[in-house]
Amino acid sequence: MAIKFTSKKSSRYDEFTTTLRQVYYDNFTTSLLRHVYDKFMNKVLIVDKALEHLKLMESRLDGANVKFEVLTASSGEDAVKILKKHSIATLVTGLYLSKMSGLDLLDYMSQQHSKTPCVVISQHGDPEIRAMLGHRGIFAFFEKPCDLEMLSDAVNDALFHFEQAGGVDGLSISGFLQLMEMEDKSCTLEVSHPPNEVGKFYCVEGQLHDAEFGDLRGEEAAHTMIGCWENVSLRLKSLPSKHIERRINVTLQALILDSARRKDEVCLPSEDSAEKVKTSCPDDQLRQAIKKAESGDCMLAHKMLIALLQNNTQNFQGWIWFSRVAGTIKAVKAALHNASILAPEDAEIQERQKQLAKALEAGCPEVGPIEHCPFCWTSVSKRSAICPWCHGMLTISKEKLLSTTGETINRDMLDKGFHRYVKVTLLDRSNVKAHYNLALACLSLGKYDDALEHLYTVRKLAPKNKFYNEQLAILLDYLASMESSTSIGGEEKIAGKRQGGTGGQSKRIILVVEDSATTRKVITLMLEEQDFEVVQAKNGIDALAKFNEITPDLVLLDIIMPGMDGYEVLSTIKKNEILKDIPVIMLTAKDSLMDKIKGKMSASNEYLTKPFTSEELMVKINKYLPTTGF
Repeated sequence: MAIKFTSKKSSRYDEFTTTLRQVYYDNFTTSLLRHVYDKFMNKVLIVDKALEHLKLMESRLDGANVKFEVLTASSGEDAVKILKKHSIATLVTGLYLSKMSGLDLLDYMSQQHSKTPCVVISQHGDPEIRAMLGHRGIFAFFEKPCDLEMLSDAVNDALFHFEQAGGVDGLSISGFLQLMEMEDKSCTLEVSHPPNEVGKFYCVEGQLHDAEFGDLRGEEAAHTMIGCWENVSLRLKSLPSKHIERRINVTLQALILDSARRKDEVCLPSEDSAEKVKTSCPDDQLRQAIKKAESGDCMLAHKMLIALLQNNTQNFQGWIWFSRVAGTIKAVKAALHNASILAPEDAEIQERQKQLAKALEAGCPEVGPIEHCPFCWTSVSKRSAICPWCHGMLTISKEKLLSTTGETINRDMLDKGFHRYVKVTLLDRSNVKAHYNLALACLSLGKYDDALEHLYTVRKLAPKNKFYNEQLAILLDYLASMESSTSIGGEEKIAGKRQGGTGGQSKRIILVVEDSATTRKVITLMLEEQDFEVVQAKNGIDALAKFNEITPDLVLLDIIMPGMDGYEVLSTIKKNEILKDIPVIMLTAKDSLMDKIKGKMSASNEYLTKPFTSEELMVKINKYLPTTGF
């Protein structure tokens, strides 16, 4: 649910009219009047990867009875570009975004726009995710699918909050303390918790020195208020004249994380706490083991489950999970046998037994080491390409990419696996195995662009891992062959593009692949003056997508680009039977002899060092596309 704020009427109108009169008396132009109004016009930025959801939210907010402008972005990267151009009063964002995750975007907001309220909408509303969001001081959280009317109300509240409080206050105590730390404030934060509890935090130059609540002082008081108090009222006061003793000697982030970890224990009545901790220990152990298994660390999960089951042999859920991470079929069978004795009617155990039968039927070895499907936990032989139960892809092979397994996949299981690994990568962005499994889920579901993006993240995190590099190469080759077949099938259509209407040929096409928008624009202007048709691509992945739409006469290819560099794009082009003869001119800011040698060895036709003049560029192009206007 959204947090509501009760605010007095904003003085924004008075500010606007005062500015307007000043502009009038100074005889400014109408365009400047409009600029001044725009300055006072609230803007709400909505960021969501799903275009249909983005349009739905935009439509709902546009129809709301409040005066603000709605801006939209479908990726975190595009959102940052908008934030650099516009003053945003409220941000509404998802967590699973392209190119830049929602958590990265929130981190950017806390650093660059700390006074802007942020509303988060996500399918991932587990306590761990909410705790991470709470630590970032977000304004409100909604779980998908959300009530758009409630979202509209939350945006209204956030706008009032932005106008009247400057965004300093937040939803949580932890978020407020982080803002005070960022702004180096020296003050007392008084916290009122219904019905009649009051506590205080003392900050000196942004550093939390002490806290008090009842008889508690220091870290114990802070843990109680941060971890257990919700729906609080916050008030800033000056520091008392007495010296503030420093009783809190850990960092604020460490204090917040420890408070979240101790939340259940701290909030319990003292007489029940010992018994509760005692009885919850096996459950805590199981939860931690499941967390490790779901994050891809099955070896550690296996060890944790052994430790659990040695002292808790009656824990049938523990036996089920042990069957999901065990390293041999014999161990899987034993675990399921124990679980079935404890809970013979349990549907989950019955499904696991069916999965085991299917695994053995598909050839999973009864002797020797085995692995498990990362999506449905079915036992499989090492390096199996496809899971026999959910039909999810387990490794990337060209044969399986070309097969029709996508028609038989268990989409529900794959969707669950996909969202599970999205959650894992949000909590741990450096988890290589989770990013790889997320790429496999995307491929199984036909999301090739997303899969490629996650594989590039894998390569960035583990650049020397031979297996992951080979997996990326296989996918790139497959995408190239797919483009080749598309080009062959659409050859007449492309040829039709190149033929003019009544006699003569149409403009020749040059594909410009360059990550700098400014450089792309300059090169485009140069080429359009010479009567070329220019198609732009902002990175390597975008360039591969463009080959699905057109077959250019020549490619201008930047070398240094994020993710997929120019050499990798060139390699993909040269492996493609349809594209391999297209002239490629490499562009780079490097001009050393070794760089030029590398450019020549990479099978490019020419190598041009930036900056270059229009004449220099056209001399190179004329070697391959003669009789231009130059």
